[in-house]
Amino acid sequence: NSMGGRVALEVAFGAPSRVRTLSLLSSSMAFRRGREWVPLVRMLRPELAMLPNILRPEGVRNRFWSLVARPERLDPAVGDIAANEFLRTLRSPAARVAFYAAARQIYLEAPDGENGFWTRLARLEPPALFIWGSEDPLVPARFSRHVARVLPEAPQVVLSDCGHVPQIELPERTHELIGGFIASGGESTALPLR
Repeated sequence: NSMGGRVALEVAFGAPSRVRTLSLLSSSMAFRRGREWVPLVRMLRPELAMLPNILRPEGVRNRFWSLVARPERLDPAVGDIAANEFLRTLRSPAARVAFYAAARQIYLEAPDGENGFWTRLARLEPPALFIWGSEDPLVPARFSRHVARVLPEAPQVVLSDCGHVPQIELPERTHELIGGFIASGGESTALPLR
């Protein structure tokens, strides 16, 4: 999911023989628009994350719920669990640096060109399933158009009324899609796309 999907893609780019299939949920992609902050972000070093963590539980909880299209579907405790786990991880300065370094790299990566993200994605070898949330405010489902352009054979599903975390918001449907794709060995014809 999200940045984890991007990590999975990078593994597939670097060692395709080690990846049988990819199931990517709202995976982080290189942005073609909104790149006006690149010069500033380039100057901000990830090591700044060594400074004490200023994130507060309430802010992290609110951010989590902003990524969910229909919060009423979830137990309210889910927000507390997600916020506590995120903050627990970020207590470690090394974890903060790693998180911010990865996010920074994703934002800074050139979308096009010889080594650009979308050029590399077109050369993806393992079969990949892309699952998007129709109401995702962080990684918009419109990325599916770019994926369809460079990987026309890759199956994609846009889940209606779903935000950035389909495995939490629509777990049964998400698990059905992933399970079918893995069981088929990446053959999209065996996938119930609806």
